[in-house]
Amino acid sequence: SSPYMKKTDLYTLAAKFTAMLPMGFDGIEQTRLLSAVSVGEVRFFNDTLKCCADKIYCIEDPWGSASDYLMKTIREAALGRGVDIISCPCSISPEKTEHIIIPSERVAFVTSNLMHPVQKNATAIINKIYDDFEDKSELEKRLDDAARLLSDASKSIEKAKKLLGE
Repeated sequence: SSPYMKKTDLYTLAAKFTAMLPMGFDGIEQTRLLSAVSVGEVRFFNDTLKCCADKIYCIEDPWGSASDYLMKTIREAALGRGVDIISCPCSISPEKTEHIIIPSERVAFVTSNLMHPVQKNATAIINKIYDDFEDKSELEKRLDDAARLLSDASKSIEKAKKLLGE
């Protein structure tokens, strides 16, 4: 996790969201992809999200570490309350949880970043998840590296498609 995260604030935010959930028995977790990497683009299946949730809480996280912490905290709390959830991992780094949908409550928590901006249908946008700090260069370098890797992967997929087509 990032040393720049406001962990106490994130935990408080997760507790606030999950406190409104009903208590049940054993929560069941399903896993679905809500985004996918394709040649030259990243697709985000916004229509799926709109079908599953009336309330969409959008977490703006340009670097990706705070939202993962928040999503995992929400996941654990919801399952602990016996609520069924749909966890949506990152299509590039499946160990990261990017989105959580709680169908019974018609609520979703989604990560918005450079790869998939998700703000148009948001009920609320949460963007104060990092401490203020001067030197963002290391985080920005990692974001640039990720964008470069995605571009290289897309080019490799395109090259493979051409070779297979011949």
